[in-house]
Amino acid sequence: MKSENKIDDVKKFWSMAVCGSQFTPHYKDEDDYYRQSRAFRYRNEPHIKEFVPFPEMRCKEVLEIGCGGGLDGSLFAACGAHYTGIDLTELAVCASRRYFEVLGLPGVFQVANAEELGFRDSSFDVVYSYGVLHHTPNPAKAIHEIDRVLRPGGKAYLMLYNKHSINYLRILSYIRFIALVRTVAGYRRWASDRHAALERVRAGLRNLDHQSVWAAHYENFLLEGWSYFKSENFAHHWPDGPLCPIAYTFSKSDARTLLSCFEGVDLRVSHLPLRRYSWGRWLPPALEELLASRVGWHLLIRATKAGGMHRTRASAFPSSKVERAPATDADRIRLSC
Repeated sequence: MKSENKIDDVKKFWSMAVCGSQFTPHYKDEDDYYRQSRAFRYRNEPHIKEFVPFPEMRCKEVLEIGCGGGLDGSLFAACGAHYTGIDLTELAVCASRRYFEVLGLPGVFQVANAEELGFRDSSFDVVYSYGVLHHTPNPAKAIHEIDRVLRPGGKAYLMLYNKHSINYLRILSYIRFIALVRTVAGYRRWASDRHAALERVRAGLRNLDHQSVWAAHYENFLLEGWSYFKSENFAHHWPDGPLCPIAYTFSKSDARTLLSCFEGVDLRVSHLPLRRYSWGRWLPPALEELLASRVGWHLLIRATKAGGMHRTRASAFPSSKVERAPATDADRIRLSC
């Protein structure tokens, strides 16, 4: 499959809904939605605020690749950063822009592809991308672009899926086994179901909203055959849903190779929220944290671009002037950094 076609598939999938919105299905109004979304994200992933030193971002040019609903981006802006957020989908860009408007925070947003950033060399002090780059067809190309747009001495804060995690093992053992059993159980219907699946694809009617997760796995098998259950294929289709076209995982060694163009790379593992489940509430927090640091799902990466910090500020946009609304002190402290 050509790279541009893969990008189109990724864009189509992530245009179905704003990433993370599924965790806030019921709300009274816009303010309630944002309140619940913030509470869930930072309760479920408290390591984000530990991973990124948001208070240190004041007056720095920050680029977020994959701005999603704008939650993390607002922390940068609230702490006084000159924030630019990009996303592959118009849906996410509009959602982030609206969130900033509600909070009264300044920011610049645009639709863009992580593998082809439309910014000048050395435009940013910081690049942040949390849970995004493993969804692009060519992560190495995206990393090269991050290195290019960072100023010498600039910092990249990245999160990738960890291959050496309990979740990855669960995907390729338990989840794949269940999907395989359910698929084999329907063998009498394979021919007719495959014909119906092809008709839905031709009509552009594939939509996870109308399928159970296991039905979607079964339909993927009908369309792709037994190769769908190979480890290198099936692993893409569980972390973010069976219709997600790309979800790479990386070991620490893989990540260091991927970021070999950077001068310094610091890696740590996190995110194993066992205590949020009823059966895991007996676990001491310290034990959960210890397990997360060994076999968690998130590989947190801090990377420094070679060279000293270049302090000359220039527009990141080659062909247009960027106008930013001035931020008041009240704007900057509206959110906790």
